[in-house]
Amino acid sequence: MYGNSIRLRLSRTDVAEFGRAGSVESATDFGNGSGRLVYRLLSDEKAVQPVATFAGGEIFIRLPRDAAARWTGSDEVSVEADQHLNDRDVLKIIVEKDFACLNKRPGNDDVDAYPHPLADKLF
Repeated sequence: MYGNSIRLRLSRTDVAEFGRAGSVESATDFGNGSGRLVYRLLSDEKAVQPVATFAGGEIFIRLPRDAAARWTGSDEVSVEADQHLNDRDVLKIIVEKDFACLNKRPGNDDVDAYPHPLADKLF
C-alpha cells in the first residue's frame, strides 16, 4: 500500500499474454465467500493515457494501445501516469514488469520474473 496509487507487476508470461491478446487479469480471493478482487489490464485504442476504474469488485486499468505495444515489445520497465480525480487528488497508476528479487526468500518463486538488472553487479 502506498497512498493513492495502483501498482501492477506483471510476470513475463502476463506481459506476453497482454501483448498478444490486449488484456490480462488476475484475482485475489478472500475466502469464506467474502469475495474476490479482480485486476484487469486492457489495451484500449480510445485511451489517450492510462486510466483506472473500479466497479463491482474489479479494478480496470486501460492503457493506450500504442503505449501498451511499446511497453510489451521493448525493455521499457513501466508505464506510469497520474489520473487527476478532482482539483487536488491524484491517483498514481504504475504498470511494470516484475523483476526477480535480489534477496531470495523461502516460498518466493521468481521463475517467471524478469532478470533483475542489478543482479550481476551485486553478486
